[in-house]
Amino acid sequence: MEIDLTVSDNELEHLGSQTRAAADLDAHEPRLRVLPEAHVDDAFDFYLDKPTTFDSIINEAPDFGPMQFVPYEPDQNYSDRESSSDTPATTRTPRKTLTDTERKARRAQKAKEKRAREKAEKEAADEDDDSEGPTRKRKARAQKGKDKKKKKQKKSVQDEEDTEEEAEEEILEVAVYIEIESLKPTAAPRKGAKAPAVSIIRRGPSMLPVNASFDDFQTAIAAKTPCNVNMLAVKHFTWKWDQPANSKRKPVTDQDGFCALVASAKVKAKRGAAALTLYMPPPAKDVSWDTGDPGQVEDPFDYDAEVAAQNPELISRSAQLANLSDRSSDARDKLVARYPTGAHPEFPTKAVYKDPNGRFFELTDLRLKVWSAHMANGNATEFQPPEASPHFEDSKKLRLPSKAPAPEVPNHDQLAPPGAWAQHPWPGQFYPGYPSPYTQQAQYPPPNIQQAPPATPIPSPTLNKSPCRARLQKVPLAAFCEKYDISEDNQKKLAILEYRPGNNSVLTLDEKEWKSVAKFSSLGWGEFLEAHTIFCRDVKDGLWDRV
Repeated sequence: MEIDLTVSDNELEHLGSQTRAAADLDAHEPRLRVLPEAHVDDAFDFYLDKPTTFDSIINEAPDFGPMQFVPYEPDQNYSDRESSSDTPATTRTPRKTLTDTERKARRAQKAKEKRAREKAEKEAADEDDDSEGPTRKRKARAQKGKDKKKKKQKKSVQDEEDTEEEAEEEILEVAVYIEIESLKPTAAPRKGAKAPAVSIIRRGPSMLPVNASFDDFQTAIAAKTPCNVNMLAVKHFTWKWDQPANSKRKPVTDQDGFCALVASAKVKAKRGAAALTLYMPPPAKDVSWDTGDPGQVEDPFDYDAEVAAQNPELISRSAQLANLSDRSSDARDKLVARYPTGAHPEFPTKAVYKDPNGRFFELTDLRLKVWSAHMANGNATEFQPPEASPHFEDSKKLRLPSKAPAPEVPNHDQLAPPGAWAQHPWPGQFYPGYPSPYTQQAQYPPPNIQQAPPATPIPSPTLNKSPCRARLQKVPLAAFCEKYDISEDNQKKLAILEYRPGNNSVLTLDEKEWKSVAKFSSLGWGEFLEAHTIFCRDVKDGLWDRV
């Protein structure tokens, strides 16, 4: 027979327990254990194998007292007796980041302790060697070798740990300063010529990690320039350390040169702050249109523009004009569109600007360049020319044409040709009868023949009789000198040069010939050349045909 230990809630209410109805019991909860037949009052005594009361259970049983009943909380973890909602969860303390000064002090302290340990061990080993015999000395040396081996292994492990720790704490970097300079001319300068000044454009610095690759190095330089990476002249790259100042430049044109730079940078950066200067020529100019290259820069580096902005006196005059023309082309187009040719009826064939004072200025090509250049520099507008420019002074204004009267239509008088019949007016009265004609078969009154006289022929210039080249006459040298008033001394000098009148080779004769050989003076030679030119013209005009 099973004992029913089910009691009501009212019976357990004085214990402070929380119970549930039997209908709410889950099917998976443990069932009550089967007890042998006993009286209801002695069931718990039989279970504990001793007589008990309620007070004895509460006060004497260590597992039950003192008992405290608390309300059930679903979020509370009851698997651990010591767990409580009031106990805060333990959090991991974040690792402290050491500063450069703390890291240096830490390394110095480690090195100091290490030296002290080694010194103490060495002194102890020396004392043992002095006090012990030969056998014990051999054992001590063997033990010392073992200790050194263990110490060496321990040191390597410690060094590896320190290296990993330092690698985590810091990443060594080198400051790279960039100097862009023009390439030196390959041709040797002429004797006495001044060497062209080299303009330097500076960029940077760029912080380069010592673990960077050669591609990362080129990308950083291109970003600071700025330009496309493919436009860099890497084969001309050189570098040197800032300290010492007299260090020599080293090439960094390929992967091997960059590896040498990184190896030197690692040693330099561990000692302290390291900075180097990279020398490079100007990068090649990229095209101005979009090529689809992801590395193309929208506003690439322009060495000529940078030099012009930094040192305008170093660029040539042609380069300055070209640069000015490029910057002022838009302003020039605005002026041409605003002041077209024929805009003012006073000057129908000219492009004219009229100022507020009523003055007119012709916009020649020079004035357009000056005006557009001032517009590019912000000193003028398209409505107002530069005030301080001498091209727009009062003396340069146009004069208005005078208002002359309209030309009269010419009225040519009709003149009778010579040999015409005499002109008779119509008679007012006649004699009686029909008058007879004055001459045989003549008409009376004669017809009014009024014809203009022929125009006077215009005298034409003397032309060659043939369209072929005029033939020079054989004129004696004496006649030539007499005709054009050349002195006898100069005639003798012309004879030394074997001059024949009309020979144009004298126009290209070397100065050494007429000055050193013939002993001509500069004025005498100029006078002779003028006479030679006049002689050739006179021969063509036929003035020497009868010589």
